[in-house]
Amino acid sequence: MVLISIGHMSHAQTMSKADRDALQKKVYSLYPKNDQAAFEEAANRLKAAAEAANDERTFYKTWSNIALYRAVHMQRNSALNIALEERAYAVAHNSKFGIYTSMYTLGVIQKMMDNRRQAWAALTEAIDYLHEHFPGESAAPALIELSKMLQAYGQANEAVEYAQKALKEPGLTPLHRLNAWSSICIAIADTSVYHPEGDYREEFSHAWAEREKAKAALGHDDSYRKVVEVWRLINNGEFDAALALCDSLGPKPSTESMKTVIYKRKGDFENAYYATQRLFKIKDSINAYRNSHLLMEMRADMDMGRMQLDAKELRLRNQQLRLEHVNDELRQEKMEKDAIDLALKHKESELANAAAKLRNDSLEASNKDLTISEYELKNAVLMSSERNRLITTSAATIILLLIIGGLAFFLHRRRLQMQKLKAAYDQLEAVTTAHERINSELRIARDIQMSMLPHQFPDRPDLDLFAAMRAAKAVGGDLYDFFILDDRQLYFCVGDVSGKGVPASLFMAMTCRLFRSIAEEGRMPAEIATRLNDNLVKDNENSMFVTMFIGLIDLQTGHFDYCNAGHNAPVLIRRPQAPHPDATFMEMESNVPIGLWPDFRFEGEHIDNIANTPLFIYTDGLNEAEDEAQQQYGDDRLIESLRSQPFTTAREAINRAYAKARQFVGQAEQSDDVTSLCLLVKNVPAK
Repeated sequence: MVLISIGHMSHAQTMSKADRDALQKKVYSLYPKNDQAAFEEAANRLKAAAEAANDERTFYKTWSNIALYRAVHMQRNSALNIALEERAYAVAHNSKFGIYTSMYTLGVIQKMMDNRRQAWAALTEAIDYLHEHFPGESAAPALIELSKMLQAYGQANEAVEYAQKALKEPGLTPLHRLNAWSSICIAIADTSVYHPEGDYREEFSHAWAEREKAKAALGHDDSYRKVVEVWRLINNGEFDAALALCDSLGPKPSTESMKTVIYKRKGDFENAYYATQRLFKIKDSINAYRNSHLLMEMRADMDMGRMQLDAKELRLRNQQLRLEHVNDELRQEKMEKDAIDLALKHKESELANAAAKLRNDSLEASNKDLTISEYELKNAVLMSSERNRLITTSAATIILLLIIGGLAFFLHRRRLQMQKLKAAYDQLEAVTTAHERINSELRIARDIQMSMLPHQFPDRPDLDLFAAMRAAKAVGGDLYDFFILDDRQLYFCVGDVSGKGVPASLFMAMTCRLFRSIAEEGRMPAEIATRLNDNLVKDNENSMFVTMFIGLIDLQTGHFDYCNAGHNAPVLIRRPQAPHPDATFMEMESNVPIGLWPDFRFEGEHIDNIANTPLFIYTDGLNEAEDEAQQQYGDDRLIESLRSQPFTTAREAINRAYAKARQFVGQAEQSDDVTSLCLLVKNVPAK
């Protein structure tokens, strides 16, 4: 069964994480069943939910699983088209993970279609792309597919080589380790067929033993268990048991191939011949069925293409008819317009004749009025001279009055403005004094709050611990605390109070005081969280709460007990001094935040030994920091900051993580408190 597993998911925006987890389990349960409609309905809903939540990995992996489902159910051409569509979408959206996932899917589908060259090219390209852009992730699935291809085409030694490459990949899962050893066992057993003069039983026994270890680590076997068991029986000379197990596998090429080997080893060449004949018949039947199915898919695609072409021609014909109808309407409108223009020209001609007659009548009247106008002009000149003198005198008087009134109005307005300016200055002085008093009180409150947090860190050979808090306002709601009880029990916590400012700081102070008083009684983290909740939920009228991660480490044994109360998952950092440390989020029971629900009993967990593995705990002000475009820093960038280069101290890890986040944020204002705590328990030999 080919199914792309889905790892860590980001926070959904339109569907809760619980709903998406349930839908993901449904997709997994439907994959092996022959109910395409139900599977694709659930898978498409999961794909849409992942896209809405900007969950890139779930989105592309679900898309690939739809293509692989169709390929497994003999809809190879349809599956190939879906994978090509996924790749084009990933390239258009510059999604590196989408490009890798689609390349891997194309390789698997081409392998199913027996297109060896295309499958090899796609899978090797996917491996190179993953190593270039995701160096900390495993390319084992693609390497194992290449190993299977080489094994199917009789290149057993090369198949072993690629399976061994898969075993060296970083972050190898137990299932992929088991698959790789299964491929090595089958390839080694096949090698004995092509090289009968060699004795490969010892090499096979070693591979079998390693496969048994991988199976025990996984907790169950893989789909190759019966085939590997047949080869083990053959190598041990248990031929009858091997034949019986082959019969349970049913008639298929690999079964008849193994039967041929068994009969040859027994010296029964007649049955070996018949097994070989059956092998050829089955292969011919499979090839005939495959060719028939491919031909059927090609015919279906051609029929679909013809239907699409007919539909396109019909749409074009409808468009042509609509255009002809529009042209007829335009011609009709043009004819109506020409008729209107002709009528207007006739009216214009009549108006021109009337205007000419009016001009003639006007000339006659003008001649009659000319004589009268000369006399009236002389009288008008005399009257105009007298009127101008009176107007000049009146205008001078009015202008003088306006100037006097304007000066009086200007002086009145200036006096009013001076009065308002003095009142505003007095008010500004009072506000400034009050603001300075509030700032002074907030500084005192911040000093008090910061004094509640420990700033002296242990100076011990068996422990490296550092913590820092950077508040978004003068006072904040983040907290951390730690102390060592009886010189070996390290208690610590990191928390984030809902809200910001003075209310959050008061709730934070109460939480810190209660944590230390309860923890000093030597209680376990889950019990500390339960008792904190019982105290904080009382009289909590503002419904404030705090997310907390509480831990207890035995510094002599490295035993780690912890309880996560709705807080961000901490990061475990393995090989911190390697060129690229292995940083991963802890998987744990999240519980609920403290202070919301009365009588809630918190669940605790433990790790047997955390020695020499740094633990990085933080609040969401770090991974949810936003730049000027309101893009979040995110979990992936946080993990990458801890993986990018080695570090030697807890202080160095915290400073680097914060510096990387500030570099991403740029000039944007800090929107939330940022608190981090990093610790490393060291193995110190007893003196």
